[in-house]
Amino acid sequence: MIVGYIIVGSFLGMFAFAAAWLLGASMWIGLASYAAVGSLTVFGLAGIRLVLGMQEKEEILDRPEQTAVPAQAKPTAQTAQSSMRILAVDDDPFILELLPMITAKNGFTQVTSAASGASALSILTDDPAFDCLLVDISMPGMDGIELCRHIRALEAYRTTPIIMLTGMRDLKNMGDAFRAGATDYATKPFDIKELGTRLRLAQDEVTQARLNTSILKPGHMRHEKVFSLPENLHLDGDDNLVDRAMLVNYLTRIDARETASIEVFALRTEPMDKIYAHASPQEFAEFLSDVAGAAGTQFTDEHTLMAYAENGDLLIVTQSGNRSDQIAKDRTATERKIEQAVSLWLPVFEARGLPQITVAIGGPVRPNAERAQRAVVAFGNAIVLAEHRGSGKDGWGPSLRISV
Repeated sequence: MIVGYIIVGSFLGMFAFAAAWLLGASMWIGLASYAAVGSLTVFGLAGIRLVLGMQEKEEILDRPEQTAVPAQAKPTAQTAQSSMRILAVDDDPFILELLPMITAKNGFTQVTSAASGASALSILTDDPAFDCLLVDISMPGMDGIELCRHIRALEAYRTTPIIMLTGMRDLKNMGDAFRAGATDYATKPFDIKELGTRLRLAQDEVTQARLNTSILKPGHMRHEKVFSLPENLHLDGDDNLVDRAMLVNYLTRIDARETASIEVFALRTEPMDKIYAHASPQEFAEFLSDVAGAAGTQFTDEHTLMAYAENGDLLIVTQSGNRSDQIAKDRTATERKIEQAVSLWLPVFEARGLPQITVAIGGPVRPNAERAQRAVVAFGNAIVLAEHRGSGKDGWGPSLRISV
């Protein structure tokens, strides 16, 4: 910015010198005009920017925080928003100064700043009471992805919402962040409404966690769906396996032009319902992990993310052409490789009277629907294709490629 001021000042100074020369002034007067006009321009522009910047900050800070809650709202929601503590981690001092203003505009005023990953870890170790973390993905030394891994290793922050701040939205970088434990991301330059939406989603998670904790009585377990992801699956399972909400966030947030390079598959394993019914929780988690690991070897790990749907189907989001074309052409061979990889479970399940394990792959589906429905439609169609293929594997026709 300062270089720009100097360039403008030099240009106007030269203009003043030329004008003085044409009016018959001496060279010394011309040079004095050049120096005076150039200097005044540089300092004047810097002063104007400083004043406007101060006014902008005052406007942001003076705007009323939109934290009003209707009278009928539950007090727990009010408490959750007013008490949600945020730690912002970024090596850019300007970003650290800007973030509290943006969060305050969205109703979140308790923000602590850290200028490095090491500083953030020190703060988190000493104070295990932050409810949400904003982490820059690109920092010198310890970057945001490495920091995310360290944060997830802290018992108090194993499930805390982590929003990555990034200007990179490709599958590799976002995949690295999600695999490290990030739950969402916000893009730079910041959009106030977008970041506010991300924070409110994090707030909903915090609120729900507090409500669950408050109503959970000793000796009672929270109700879980039949195929809810086991808690230890992310720790012991394949590195490409993330939570389904993360895949939804990724597909929902990318630009429409970026969806052309993304393909979605679904992998159905049968008989999943019987496996769940006859396996212990630990066995079920290990089996799901093995299936995901076997599927991951068929795709390039660097450009693939996977998540389990609630019905036990494995959702796979991968880069177009990333072995996906070969898999689509000869999915029978891919299915057999996955079945062979998990065949070590056959003696266990056969001893319990379960039929042979079979795998069916549906897709690829391109996520070209409207942004709000993109993930739901793509996942739904991939699952339908997997179900269709699994129901008639002996006589299935040509592979289908769907664009929705």
